[in-house]
Amino acid sequence: MSFENRFYTSKEMYREYVNKVLCGKIYVESVVVALLCVLALIVGLTLDAVPLLWLGGAGIIMVLAVVWLAPRLTLKSMLDYGQRVHGGEHPQCVVTFGEAIKMEEGNVSVEITYDQVIAWHRLQTCSVLMFTKQNGIMYVDDGFVGDASGFDAFIREKCVNLK
Repeated sequence: MSFENRFYTSKEMYREYVNKVLCGKIYVESVVVALLCVLALIVGLTLDAVPLLWLGGAGIIMVLAVVWLAPRLTLKSMLDYGQRVHGGEHPQCVVTFGEAIKMEEGNVSVEITYDQVIAWHRLQTCSVLMFTKQNGIMYVDDGFVGDASGFDAFIREKCVNLK
């Protein structure tokens, strides 16, 4: 059994992928660091310890900078890379699920085996099969050519290392 998925990537797809998949861990870690900084501020205020106040304040500023900059810079980097690789054009992405998973988009071609898939993210604009912590193959639910019934069961059966 094989499936074919055709679609055009959009900035919204990349934005959601960056925010929910690539930078998701940054947000969680930032909350932890921000809480530690707030604790440093509280202790600094109660003990009248100026160095702790400076440390807590500087830490919160850095956390806010990371949370604000990381997703924006990651998205910009991804979009710039796509422009360079495709020579300014916006080609159709074709993902084939057969003996292996093969993605072709303009000059870019990636082929992975199903046992390389480690995570499956179902987002609002697309779904992503991750084969490393930072790399995945996107597809869209309404982009399948022909009958896509049974695709979810097919992926679950083939991708034995899914978390």
